[in-house]
Amino acid sequence: MRELAKKQAEYAALPLMEERARLWRAHNDIEGVRPMIYTDTTSFEKEILPPLECATSAAKEMELELKRNVLNHERIGDDRVVSSYYAVAPVTEFKYFDITLESVHALSSSGDDTGERFICKIGDLEEDLPRLKPSSWYYDKEGTSEKIGLASETFGDILKVRTAPLNPKFTLTRAVVHLMGMENMCLNMLDYPDEFAELLRRMTDDYLAYCRWLQSEGLLTLNHDICDVWPTTHGFTSQLPAPGFDGKVRTEDLWLGMDSQETIAVSPQMYRDVFFEHYRRMASYFGRLNYGCCEPVDRVWRWVATLHGLSKVSVSPWCDVHFMGEALRGKRTIFHRKIRPNYVGVGEKFDEVGFASHIREALLAARGCEIEFAGRDVYTLCGDQNRARRAVEIIRAEIDRQWQG
Repeated sequence: MRELAKKQAEYAALPLMEERARLWRAHNDIEGVRPMIYTDTTSFEKEILPPLECATSAAKEMELELKRNVLNHERIGDDRVVSSYYAVAPVTEFKYFDITLESVHALSSSGDDTGERFICKIGDLEEDLPRLKPSSWYYDKEGTSEKIGLASETFGDILKVRTAPLNPKFTLTRAVVHLMGMENMCLNMLDYPDEFAELLRRMTDDYLAYCRWLQSEGLLTLNHDICDVWPTTHGFTSQLPAPGFDGKVRTEDLWLGMDSQETIAVSPQMYRDVFFEHYRRMASYFGRLNYGCCEPVDRVWRWVATLHGLSKVSVSPWCDVHFMGEALRGKRTIFHRKIRPNYVGVGEKFDEVGFASHIREALLAARGCEIEFAGRDVYTLCGDQNRARRAVEIIRAEIDRQWQG
């Protein structure tokens, strides 16, 4: 681990990392020089990370994190910045209605965990709503301090060790589906609209209460530098913390990530009438907002566009890129283009021509916008360990050919 820590410190000190941080900050401040590229490797890292060598679970956790910290620089070549510190994830948990989620997992032919189905804990809201407990949460200061102490003792003379930001994310409809399933969500919306509205109100109130508790306890940490912001981007910006910051972090000093992928099952009008007020209310408490994941945001853009602090919006493979280019052109909201994962993660042969055309379409549609590319949800490189790096090379080549700002 000390050798891994030295490697991370060496990469973090490269002038390239300082330059990338500068480019991200300008980009997020809507003063960017060029489109940025961010690749999430966690879904396929098993194919390119060397095997873990440590024995204990605590040591394995640190070893894996250190290897992840240098992975993009060594194997991908995108714009991720290698940190000069080791971030210890705080030991904390939030549970809606004090319910412990349970799920059934499916394995691929190679034995990898590739599918998950959640076991419904809430069924008929008319019966179940009165039985729900208040939500619960905790922050284990002692457990977090122990993890910091172990990392500091092991390699603290090489890398600075600090607590990672919590990076708040509000994925309300995902939480609903995890609690009751998609079919039950749709049926309860129709059968018990008042009870369903009460469920969403309570969930929003409880997550806000959790965030306020973290703030009052001094447990929030700024996420405006090298920190990752949900779902797939860096948080560098000079626009946070908010005015009036005195050293104690408030929600308005933070990025918030949110999405509502599951409302693809309902009409845009039902999204507005049933769900949007809760997203609007949550966003109003934070400084900057990254909205969306895989849902086609274009169908609900008229409402999403009004969210407080909206700074990035996901333009997924299921989104109309031309509509979003028109909507965002000249605006101070970043065109966060999620790459279609099938190009990289499906097929024995990488369709480089098709992938280049896919990237070119986004660049042409987003002229006059601030744009970044995010690669995620690739679950295998199909035996080609160089495919993710090659994808980044193609994106850079298309940027050089097509980008006019």
